[in-house]
Amino acid sequence: MIWLRRLSRLGDGDGYPMTAPVVRQMASLGFNAPVTFLTGENGCGKTTLIELLAELSHAIRIDGNAAPGEKQRMIRDASGRFRLEMARRPARCFYFHAEGFIRYTDGVYAMRAEAQRELDDLYAENRYGSDYARALASQPYAGALYQMEHMYEHDITARSHGESFLDFFGGRIGPGGLYLLDEPEAALSFFNQYVLLNMIRDAVAQDCQFIISTHSPVLTALPGADIRQIDDGQITAVRYDELPGVCFLRDFLAAPQRYLRPVAD
Repeated sequence: MIWLRRLSRLGDGDGYPMTAPVVRQMASLGFNAPVTFLTGENGCGKTTLIELLAELSHAIRIDGNAAPGEKQRMIRDASGRFRLEMARRPARCFYFHAEGFIRYTDGVYAMRAEAQRELDDLYAENRYGSDYARALASQPYAGALYQMEHMYEHDITARSHGESFLDFFGGRIGPGGLYLLDEPEAALSFFNQYVLLNMIRDAVAQDCQFIISTHSPVLTALPGADIRQIDDGQITAVRYDELPGVCFLRDFLAAPQRYLRPVAD
């Protein structure tokens, strides 16, 4: 399913994100496959495009920020200069920012600890005249704890970064969703990138759409994906075998000694 069909720029403007080369040179960007990968070197504008799509689609942000940062506020201020074409609203939509996910897990840990403290204090004090009244007062905290403990298969606050990434995706990717992922491979081993690839593939069969910025030669191998390379502000469709990162990695692994400078005596 293709929920988000096109991003169009309606006009020019000053300041970020309008001054980013990839935005300034883009008239429109169409999405023609259930999975689109945005690739390119650091600083090419992948994250800017994902952030813009997240703002315009009103995606839930999984980045741990309680309040919008300066970059997000600038994108929000410029959002009127863009238009999204949607088939219709998906059942769910979130924006996952790899760097911000650590803040997200820290926030989950803090909220759970606070709910547990409130629950412990409630039962330690004699503010309520009966067990029934105390039980009623405890329901919000007990309910919050139950929800946080059963949202994922494992406790994401007690897992490694890579394990918590996979637990998060396994618990939050559901049928009929639009998912905007910014470098989701950041904490994943190559094998776990392969695991995520198969999660994405299974989700596509359940009417999900993904737009993903990535450097991963594993994820971009997904069959049927639309791969876009960003270079000097230009966005072009490329085949997997043409990706600079894939070509470099193959050459490096075939003969790493050719790339290593000799060590001075």
